[in-house]
Amino acid sequence: MPSLDRQLNLFAQKLDGLTSHLNYQTKTLITLSRGKLNTLFEQLKQHSPSASIQHKKQLNELSKVQLSQSIKYLVTQQQNTLTSLCDRLEKSINNTIEWQKNKLTSHALGLDHLSPLNTLSRGYSITTLDNNQVLHSTTNVKIGSSMTTVLSDGKIYSHVEKIEKT
Repeated sequence: MPSLDRQLNLFAQKLDGLTSHLNYQTKTLITLSRGKLNTLFEQLKQHSPSASIQHKKQLNELSKVQLSQSIKYLVTQQQNTLTSLCDRLEKSINNTIEWQKNKLTSHALGLDHLSPLNTLSRGYSITTLDNNQVLHSTTNVKIGSSMTTVLSDGKIYSHVEKIEKT
């Protein structure tokens, strides 16, 4: 029979082997558990409300920036359109004013040709009776009437002595 020391030694070796094996298994189990725990923690962080809120805040800030840029772009575009329309309006107003000036000048020239003073300068005269009525016909005057004839360089005062009708 093996001696007690030897058996004790064998048991001690087995105990040491089992202890080593148990320590190894425990460390492995702890390492695996830590890995699972870390994985679960990361998943929890991804699905946690604070992560979702943070993500939504980032999206909100990005949307604000994009909206601000869009508004600035639209404002710039509208300002350019307004400037262009103002330029076109100013040109149109200037063209209309110029056209009206030309039209006024043309009418003024037309009126100038009809002006009594212009008529006098072309060699014609205007004769009025004593009551300042313009003489148009021989039927409006009587022998002995006084008349005033206006010429371009002065007036002639005359007395009717004879009337001839054509």
